[in-house]
Amino acid sequence: MFEFVAGKSSKFWEIWIDGVEVCTRYGRIGATGRVTRNDEGTIDKARETQEKLINEKNKKGYTETGRVSALNIKKSLSKKTEKTPRQGRTVDIDALIKKIEDKAKAIGMNLPRGAKQSDIEKAEKAMRVRLPDEVRAFYLRHDGGGDAYFVENRELLSLRRMVNEWKVWKALFDKGQFEEDNDHGTKGIQKVWWIPEWIPVTYDGAGNHDIIDLAPGKGGTHGQIISFYHDDESRRIEAKSFLVWLANKAEFINENED
Repeated sequence: MFEFVAGKSSKFWEIWIDGVEVCTRYGRIGATGRVTRNDEGTIDKARETQEKLINEKNKKGYTETGRVSALNIKKSLSKKTEKTPRQGRTVDIDALIKKIEDKAKAIGMNLPRGAKQSDIEKAEKAMRVRLPDEVRAFYLRHDGGGDAYFVENRELLSLRRMVNEWKVWKALFDKGQFEEDNDHGTKGIQKVWWIPEWIPVTYDGAGNHDIIDLAPGKGGTHGQIISFYHDDESRRIEAKSFLVWLANKAEFINENED
């Protein structure tokens, strides 16, 4: 989020990418503000527009605060359900997190304690994304899954590990390693090898992840979970949301159990 406070002015402005749309929210600090959405046609054009608008705000004296917007974690946690505007899905956050906790306990795994809100904001700022509210809600309860590879025999990444893995892929992306299209054939996923809006949430120790997709293809769902293999072009949608995937789809395995 960016803020401008000078004289009688006290304004905020934020920007994020949803698919190929550039979205902004702006208004008086403390207010809900207004939202705009502009379809840029391609993810590259959307990123170009995002950078251009950020530069314009910087020139006008806005400063980046790193704070989460009025659509914040506390607001989302104060409600039992959350609706995503574009798909109209209803996610029962508390019930799904409880199911995940019970699922972990059933195999003898204790999930770690949660991250601080400032940790979430720091991770979002590092990756220049805004994580879905349900992802934030889970990480406030549990900062990943610890060191054990128990989610589909993968590590459920902490925020720190999430950012570190993302940076590995971002460095390769910046070097032009993923310029060729990836015609994987799965509807709802962009035909790319990797983009910065794909956030790794698990790791198998060999370069493969489950990804939170913040820039889905046509017909996809913002925040969907997709499979990602570093040496295989195949991509598939595992679930339409992080909590639904973790609670209902992903297999929990404790290899240390007798």
